[in-house]
Amino acid sequence: SLRRLEVDGNPMSDAARLAVDVAVQLNCEPLMLKKLAPLLLENDPGLGLLELGVGDNQCTPQTCALLCSVLAGNTHLKELCLAHSPVIAGEGLAAISGMLGRQQCGGLTTLDVSDCAIGNPGAACLAEMLKANGSLVEVLARNNQITDAHCLAKALRHDNHQLTALDLSENDIPPAEHQEVDLLTRLNAQPGADFKRWVLDLFANAPQLTELNLCEFERCGES
Repeated sequence: SLRRLEVDGNPMSDAARLAVDVAVQLNCEPLMLKKLAPLLLENDPGLGLLELGVGDNQCTPQTCALLCSVLAGNTHLKELCLAHSPVIAGEGLAAISGMLGRQQCGGLTTLDVSDCAIGNPGAACLAEMLKANGSLVEVLARNNQITDAHCLAKALRHDNHQLTALDLSENDIPPAEHQEVDLLTRLNAQPGADFKRWVLDLFANAPQLTELNLCEFERCGES
């Protein structure tokens, strides 16, 4: 239950000071995070999934800020689920996106922020993160009051070449933007960057082209 502990004036390393600070802050955070934080800080290879936002493990902006400290040096966490936490929209999502945009928590491949009411500002925040992040291959952003996915499509078109799944279902996004995002993630799934560039150049130089069937190519790539 300790909420504050002053250690100024004591001869402590930066790592020890951070550990004490995090331990105290964890008393205000979801029990699941408090239990798993030591393993995350130690970069335990056996911990690949952190699921917050469900039951009694609701996230807040403060939780997200603390997560950034805990996960900054972690390379083994693969999946981070913050779904069903609408209070993280804004400051909390910005903190998580900033961390991932700086290539921290570099082993993370899946981020779930579904049902968090992030809206178009949150979509823009995710887009900025995707421009710089090099590890995520899947982002789940279902049911988030997003009505404009243009910024996400732009990030996928010009900067991000490894995200292969972006779930924007249950958002009121124009069908054309949905289709563009789907095309770009499917192109990212193909081996090599040349194919993606070739297809995008094809669309740019043939504006009358309205459909491109990649199913047969994808089957060949899987075989």
